[in-house]
Amino acid sequence: MINKQKILIVDDSLMICQRVKSVLSVLPATIYDVHTGKDALDMIVKIHPDLIILDIILPDIEGFDLIYKIKEIDESHANIVFLTARDQNLDVIKGLSSGAYDYIKKPFVDEEFLTRIQNQLLIKKQRDELCAQNEILKSNMEKLNYIAYRDSLTGLYNRRFVTENLPKELAEKENEATNHYFVLTDIDNFKIINDTFGHDAGDKVLICFAEILNSFKVKHRAIRWGGEEFLIILFNLTLQQAKQIVEEIREEIESFEFVHKQNTFHCTMTFGLYPYNPALEIDENVHCADLALYQGKSHGKNCCVWYHDEK
Repeated sequence: MINKQKILIVDDSLMICQRVKSVLSVLPATIYDVHTGKDALDMIVKIHPDLIILDIILPDIEGFDLIYKIKEIDESHANIVFLTARDQNLDVIKGLSSGAYDYIKKPFVDEEFLTRIQNQLLIKKQRDELCAQNEILKSNMEKLNYIAYRDSLTGLYNRRFVTENLPKELAEKENEATNHYFVLTDIDNFKIINDTFGHDAGDKVLICFAEILNSFKVKHRAIRWGGEEFLIILFNLTLQQAKQIVEEIREEIESFEFVHKQNTFHCTMTFGLYPYNPALEIDENVHCADLALYQGKSHGKNCCVWYHDEK
């Protein structure tokens, strides 16, 4: 079923309205008419017309002023055509300059008038179709960007995000007073979980950890770095705040009871932390956090270790 376009005639002359409706009756369009500026504004909100045929001389407002009020409320961005007895060149220029798509003088020739209105309806239809296509394209691009920068299992960011987007994000925050922190972490004894309970259980642990990370209401980016290893970027925190957040994450994981089929189990994670150094490349900052993580693994796991603590 084809959706009919809507035409709104705004003219205080009943005779003109009837004539316009008669000429346009051959079009696959629904035609409405009103006779004052106020009624025009009310009808626009109600029907969202595609085309407005507007007289300049109205009882309560001049068409040159009404067109600006229309543009403030018209969500469908209707094409506006002036139809008026005002035939001076300055009036034509003023009408077109105000944003009207056409300016037709009374008295009009029926065939010419019909053709010009048909052209306006076609322009509006093509513009609406282009807008719809752009929205589809925008939606598809957003989906593609999500796929490109997200890990398919956990929904967290992936390494590509770190390479392509994170440097720009960090550069935008260079002048902020507080610091940012690179935190590299992995799940302790993850191979034992996979070997004991199966890879489905291991996947469940990864997904649950991602959900725990996303539940923390601080500005951060969480990245699945690879396998059971994750990179967390904490933004705009003091040193003490960063320590507290990471410790809370560690405790949350340690106390969380995983359930897989008939089995329940717990797991722990080790964290390596490094205050972001803008003088270093991203991979160098990650490397420093990785050295702290290695130190934590070497000293019993299930702990949070700062890079500068390493001797």
